[in-house]
Amino acid sequence: MIERYFDVADRADAHLAERFNTSVAGARMRNLRQTIFWGPDKVCWPFDPRAPRCWAVPPSSMGPNAFGPHSGNGDIVFNEPRWLNSGTVMGPVGDVRRLIDATMDEIKATYDESFEFRDSDQYYVSNVWARQEYWRSKEAAHGGEVHGGPADRIIPDKRTGGQQTELHVAIEYESALFQTKAGYESFLTRLPFDQSNLTATVKADVLEAGDKFQPYPIEMPFNVRAALTRLYDAIPHAHRGTAASDWIRTVSLGVNLVTKHIYALWHCTGPKDGFDAEYRVYWWYPFAESLLKAAVQSSQAGDLISSRLIDGRRWAAKAVFPSSKKLAGNTYGGAWSDAHGGSFIPWAELCGPHEEALFQGERSSAASPAPLSRRVETRRQW
Repeated sequence: MIERYFDVADRADAHLAERFNTSVAGARMRNLRQTIFWGPDKVCWPFDPRAPRCWAVPPSSMGPNAFGPHSGNGDIVFNEPRWLNSGTVMGPVGDVRRLIDATMDEIKATYDESFEFRDSDQYYVSNVWARQEYWRSKEAAHGGEVHGGPADRIIPDKRTGGQQTELHVAIEYESALFQTKAGYESFLTRLPFDQSNLTATVKADVLEAGDKFQPYPIEMPFNVRAALTRLYDAIPHAHRGTAASDWIRTVSLGVNLVTKHIYALWHCTGPKDGFDAEYRVYWWYPFAESLLKAAVQSSQAGDLISSRLIDGRRWAAKAVFPSSKKLAGNTYGGAWSDAHGGSFIPWAELCGPHEEALFQGERSSAASPAPLSRRVETRRQW
């Protein structure tokens, strides 16, 4: 994901520079850049057509016809993912802190006890992002009018003349990092990359292009293959000696058929009724217990995140899992909490009661259930 982050950021910076009719270097000289990436939503939420978070945001970088001939027909399924979803985020710590500070200021200035979504983080972060985008558009128009929204639209004015609105906030439109579920069900599937050069062929006409549709290949990127190989080779006791190169060809990976990305992280937005079934079909389900143990051991050994340079640098985790001798119940790791000065919560306390369900794929001798079929009939509004 770190390597993908820099690829995404480079493309986003180029797209932003194009919006201002300048070069990337020129945009950066004006403090215009994209560094904080949030997941994409196909709807504005909380919805209010007058609110800048709904009307003042730019179109996605995917283009108006990314979802085929039905693009933009009013159905969420064919909307472009141009709105902010606050469930996933990735960016440099310094920039994220500035954004959080701005969001806290937004909460102080606008909190309304009577508002239904007064405790929604997405509401406040989206408002901060919308102010940034409005003033970006204002600058791109050389101080002219920013078009869009209804007649009674709300303008996100600066609260003070010196308020900084440029926070480098962006949406990760193509779901290379974060794949949201709601509205995307028709375009997500799992594919085995079992053909030459670890390629899969897409034969489903999910965009409903009709006679214009032609099957197309998707090749597994090298960094995905390298990551899977490293993980598989770290747990030799969990499989029967099959070479990683052979195992990878049997694995079905989640793919966005519109952007052609093997997505890194799946975010279950919308209805949660199928979450349990989804968990059981992921590639790591048969190895979950062993992978967690290996991750803890790798952390405690101080291993680098990648053996290769990423963006010209070597990357290491800031925190290391505590030794099991110092903290009982830490065999499978745990999580750091922002409470009590960043205290560590061991797995036994966090997830211990659910171990049997979480590790059933590896502990049970029963075969894993068949993969879920792609649902192409979804046309509901959320």
